[in-house]
Amino acid sequence: MNINQPSGEPTDNSADHPLVSIRNFSIYSILSIFQKASTFLLLPVYTYYLSPEDFGIVSVATAVATLVPPLVMLNTSEYVYFTSLKRDPGWERGVSSIVGFQVMVIAGVMALGFAGIGLLPDSFAVFGVPFFPYLFFSIAFAVLSVIYTSYSLMLQGLNEVKRFSTLNISFSILFAALVIILMTVFDLKAMSFIYANLVLYAGFGSFILWKVWRRFGLTLNGSEIRKGLGYAAPLVPHTLSHWGKGYLDRVLLSSFISTTAAGLFHFASTIGSILIVGLEAFVKVNNPYFYANFEDLSKRDSIVSRLHLAAAFFSLIGIALSFFSHEWMWFFDITYSESYLLLPFLVTGNLVYLIYLGVVNVLFVKKKTLIISMLTFSSGIISSLGSYLLIRNFGLNGAAYSHVFSNVTISLLVFAGVQRFDFVPWKLYRLLFMLALPLAGILINTYSFGIMTKILISLVCMTAVLYTVRSEAGKVLRQLGINVRFLA
Repeated sequence: MNINQPSGEPTDNSADHPLVSIRNFSIYSILSIFQKASTFLLLPVYTYYLSPEDFGIVSVATAVATLVPPLVMLNTSEYVYFTSLKRDPGWERGVSSIVGFQVMVIAGVMALGFAGIGLLPDSFAVFGVPFFPYLFFSIAFAVLSVIYTSYSLMLQGLNEVKRFSTLNISFSILFAALVIILMTVFDLKAMSFIYANLVLYAGFGSFILWKVWRRFGLTLNGSEIRKGLGYAAPLVPHTLSHWGKGYLDRVLLSSFISTTAAGLFHFASTIGSILIVGLEAFVKVNNPYFYANFEDLSKRDSIVSRLHLAAAFFSLIGIALSFFSHEWMWFFDITYSESYLLLPFLVTGNLVYLIYLGVVNVLFVKKKTLIISMLTFSSGIISSLGSYLLIRNFGLNGAAYSHVFSNVTISLLVFAGVQRFDFVPWKLYRLLFMLALPLAGILINTYSFGIMTKILISLVCMTAVLYTVRSEAGKVLRQLGINVRFLA
């Protein structure tokens, strides 16, 4: 079998057809839905056994721990994805060397961690969370997760959809089962999540190393490591910017208010992350097509249409989540009920982030990783300052405002930067209209409209979204042999 074209996967030519994209999108969506749905369906169980304070401890510990991998691994997993996606001659050596480098760093970090833990006082805490055991073991699983991340990204780059799906579904099932056992049988509260991550990343990491060793071998080729670091290290500020966008709100809430406030925000974010299901699936399906066809000017219209259609599709889901946020709270413990007013902001922020996901690939294709870091790091500084001021002045609501502000900032700044390097005719005003429409859910929930009124308003808004992309949607449907007069 030719490793450069995995068996049973579409060729570049077949990938141009909408049916192939829809098939891959469906597979990735089903996988993401399974992963997020398992978390969502178990959320009532989690809220029964965990207080908002426990949720806040998990959130802040995870936030602090996720800072460590990009700083010590220098984003080398991104190079594994890039080289697997491009598959230039000798790419296998690159994967082998980078994974070998990651193993060496993991061993060093673990040795330093166990040697230094005794030097810290028992009362030592970070952002209101005790360092031991919460942060110590969270950092341990975050470092171990790098091997899993690299292998998962490699499978995405190779378009090995079935293996990627099997890996992630297995992890999700085992994680949910282990958390429930640790939470209900051993009553470990917040540590249930941390120990479950630690055990699974250690186990899966060992299995993955064996798979990589059998397929590529494990080496420490200096030139390949330097090449990988040359691509990935400039992305560290970019990753730190994303960390600030994703986690700074919770850290500030824990520092200025309490871990309970961080827990309420984390709970609402978990519900809002259902929307991330589709965004992740879109990225996984769109990236191979984008990388293969961006330089072909005849494919630019297709690239533009894909983002417009994705914005419309996710806007419809966002409207349903946002307009009915109060109804979602019926399924959870009453101590979390005040989170419903946060949901429209979190949904809108996640939607606007699609603009960034859709356009930043232009800079990745052109290998402008330093420019990406400059743009995202600049937006990160602006967003961090905004988050600090908003949370300091408005508390829990300020964190919701901050989520929208940070996603709008990074998306618009990167969009403007991309257009200076290579103009692509995406219609920004159409994207913003569709993606910001769910924000109307704030008014709908504030004034307590009845369920029928909410349904009527949501149908009107959904019709407006479909009308906005009627030409692109009609073109795709005609390729599939379907004619709809409204979309002509």
